[in-house]
Parts: sequence; structure tokens; C-alpha cells
Amino acid sequence: MSKQEAPREYRRLKRSIAYLLAAAVAAVILYASTMAFMAVRVTSQRLTEAYNADLAHTEYIQAHNDTAYRQRLAYNALLKSRVAMLAADSASLTIDLVQQTIALELQGVAVHKVAIAKSQTSRLFSQTDPVYWIRMFSEPHTADSSVSSVSKQTFLIKNAPRDTTETNASALALPDTSLSQAIFFTLWLTNGIAVNVYQQEEAAGFARQKYHFARRKATLSRFIRSIIRLEVPGYTPAIDIYIPARDAHTIYKALPMRPLITMRLV
Repeated sequence: MSKQEAPREYRRLKRSIAYLLAAAVAAVILYASTMAFMAVRVTSQRLTEAYNADLAHTEYIQAHNDTAYRQRLAYNALLKSRVAMLAADSASLTIDLVQQTIALELQGVAVHKVAIAKSQTSRLFSQTDPVYWIRMFSEPHTADSSVSSVSKQTFLIKNAPRDTTETNASALALPDTSLSQAIFFTLWLTNGIAVNVYQQEEAAGFARQKYHFARRKATLSRFIRSIIRLEVPGYTPAIDIYIPARDAHTIYKALPMRPLITMRLV
């Protein structure tokens, strides 16, 4: 090979390697996208197949063709689910995306009710027949795990006063009720749905981004492990709710470790 042909062959080899790398990256992206699409489809089938037998009842068949009846059926399902939560001796949560409210309840009594400033849902909810969601939430579901930007328990350490002067001063001091930390929390329901509650106020710095990263880190790790094993990864449809920070803080602190949750989506 002549000296002039050597650089030409080298450039040709570099182009071939670049094409191979680009093709490999495109194949990986296409594969990951396909698996992500399949994850949504498999999750949709799993959620709906669980209630197929019940949806054969007359009341649900009628709801497919009668909008007014469907709305009434959804409201009755909400009431039925709330009645079922009466058996719980701890706080539970009712989310009504029609009325745009979220309520902390104790044995059927709404002890803290908040107007939702904004809500968003995964596309799976709008792409699925609404009658399925009516049937699903005609009973409460348990949130078996959660993650939050704040601690569930708060401990207050106070030193005993040295004399009566300090006692009187501590009695007059007002407690600091300001929120020093942004509040976001996620509840994962046993039916495979995630409820994300965010403060509606703008968080200082990168608080929201840090929370998103921490919450999605494990999900991304599971997704990568699944596609490496040629398995369809899991998919969690989400409901995002924005409310005032102080209300979000109150609700999260009051909920037990495994709260009951009911919802109305349609």
C-alpha cells in the first residue's frame, strides 16, 4: 500500500466505525422505546383485565353509552369507597379530580380539605375506558410505600429552663411554624398507580429537580435491568397534584404508613 493510500484507508475505517456506533446507538434507542411502549400496553391490560368480569354487569354496560349515568355511577362509586374506609381507625385520603379537591378523612369526616390548584395524569388514564376507573375506585386502595422530601416523624428537643425567668420567656415565645423545606411526596398504591403531591409554590433552588431525580433513580435502574434481561419493564401510571405547601405538609404528616386512598377520576 502506498503512502498516499494509507491515510485514505484510515479515514474510510474511521467512517465505518462511526457508522457502526451510530447504528448501535439507534438500535438501542429503538429497542428501549419499544420496550417502554410495551410496558404501557402490558400495564393497561393488567389493570383492565382485573375488572373485566365485573364490567359485564348491567350498570357498567349502561355507563358506556350514557354520560349522565356514568357520572352518577362514578359519584356513587366514590361514596361506596368512602364508606368502606370507615372501618379504618386512622386517617385516609380522598382525591376527587372532578371537583378538584383532596381531603384528609378520619372515619368518614373530612378533617382537612384542600382545593387542588392543578392536576395532571398519565396518558394511560385518558386512553383507557373511564368505566374501568369507576370500577377500580369503587373500593379504597392501600398505599403500601411512599417517599417524601421531608421526614415522616418530627422530634422536638427542648432543654429544661434554669430558673423562673427562662420559664416565663419560653412560655411567651411563639413556635416557628414556617416551612423550611420544600414538600413533595409520592404514594405508591397496591394497584400499581402512583400519586405525586407537590407544593404549588415555586421551590427554592433545585429542590424539585433533586426530588424527581431521587424518586426516579430506582425506577430507571429497574427499567435498565429489565431491558438488559429482555423483559418487559414495569410501568407506573401517575397522578400529579399541586396544592399549597402547608396543606401538603399537614396531609403527609397525618397519614399513617399504609393509608387507604380512594379517588374519582371521571
